[in-house]
Amino acid sequence: MQIHIEIIQVAGRGYRANCPSLPGCSVLGRSSAEARKKIGEAILWYLAGLNVSPPENSELDLLETVAECQY
Repeated sequence: MQIHIEIIQVAGRGYRANCPSLPGCSVLGRSSAEARKKIGEAILWYLAGLNVSPPENSELDLLETVAECQY
């Protein structure tokens, strides 16, 4: 299951990751790797709340866009 995510480096705050197709699904991490891991977990919880499961024997394929935020 492919899902697009955005990882944004926020000056002085670490990294914010969100999933544009899942409103409100957003996390913070100290590193981009931590933010990526956390957003993967958040997506699974979000889908579980909607009673939607990824196909069996399928992992999330997170397609990421990385950006930098100056504020």
